[in-house]
Amino acid sequence: MIKIIFISLFLTSHFVFAQFSELSTTTQPPEVTQPPEVTQPPEVTQPPEVTQPPSNANAFDMAPQVEYVYDPTDKKDPFKPYRAPRLRGDNRPSAPVDPLSILDVSQLKLIAVMWNTKKPRAVVADAQGKNYILYKNMQIGRNEGVIVDIREGEVVIIEKFDDGFGNTVREARVIQMRPPETSTGG
Repeated sequence: MIKIIFISLFLTSHFVFAQFSELSTTTQPPEVTQPPEVTQPPEVTQPPEVTQPPSNANAFDMAPQVEYVYDPTDKKDPFKPYRAPRLRGDNRPSAPVDPLSILDVSQLKLIAVMWNTKKPRAVVADAQGKNYILYKNMQIGRNEGVIVDIREGEVVIIEKFDDGFGNTVREARVIQMRPPETSTGG
């Protein structure tokens, strides 16, 4: 039975391909048309001549002369680094040792304060939720900040900034404890 099906498929396919090859050989070739007549190209006209400046003149001679003098007073030096690295006594740049010296003070959130003791303490959290204990005279922040006071509900920090003209400016920053969020039930 399988041999019969196989043979019938073979013969059918052979017949179909034979018919197809006969059709492809009996088709008429396409008619060849004559190429279009070649016409003369339009006459090319010469562009008008451009007057050239004298060969000994350059663009600076023809431009209007304006005298400009750069005055660097009260301007920052563009090649001076914005903030020079701090150097230790052995002329190596000091690397931040404490993780709090890498963070900016504005990234810290005050969580708890213990202020009415001999040694006041505070707890802050960074953006990732890691907590740090602060105490007075501790260095904190990228700008060489020092904690000068820990009071009820706040921590006072003095930071150093460069004003852009090479002067160091000290600025007080305060981290305040936010009141706890309360939800109203209804």
